[in-house]
Amino acid sequence: MALHTRRAFLTATAASVATLAGCSGSDEASTSVPPDPDDVITDIEYETVRFDVTDVLGTADADQPRGFVYLRSTADVDELEFSAEPIDGDVPIEFLRAIDYATHTGLVVETELSACHYHVPQYAEWRAEDRLGVQFCGTMRDPSVECELEDRHAQITAVSVPVTLDTDPSGSGFGVSGSCELPPEHPAGDEEDGQ
Repeated sequence: MALHTRRAFLTATAASVATLAGCSGSDEASTSVPPDPDDVITDIEYETVRFDVTDVLGTADADQPRGFVYLRSTADVDELEFSAEPIDGDVPIEFLRAIDYATHTGLVVETELSACHYHVPQYAEWRAEDRLGVQFCGTMRDPSVECELEDRHAQITAVSVPVTLDTDPSGSGFGVSGSCELPPEHPAGDEEDGQ
């Protein structure tokens, strides 16, 4: 069985981009509409941890959707359930307990990704009066990390968002962009990526 390494993937990707660059003609990225500046929250804090299996995040609260959990108190932190042990650190329980829930909301998001990729949280956003989302961008992990592209991992991202919800959340959501470069007109475009 052939092994697909990160180096082979990067070589193939670079060749494909070079081939397509001259004939694409697509201006989709530059014409996409950025979110309303009033809805974008850039001063978030976060911690991430990785699992070598997927579908690891759950909660004892049946009303919470799997894979995206709202935390509005330290009692909510106690409801979190993880079906596996992380491979690169500890589940960020202490980070979540340290959030000031009088002024902040905690979010725990599970994203599935290649073992060779990492999802960088860029910002949070209001998607409705009672719904928050997190926008990520995808990037390659450090070249020193040994990985196989076809292996699937779960990344758990714990986020502290400096807003509170007046009512119970109605839904969840996140997005993953293929580029970590935000256009200049984007409300979060002048913020530094990562932390």
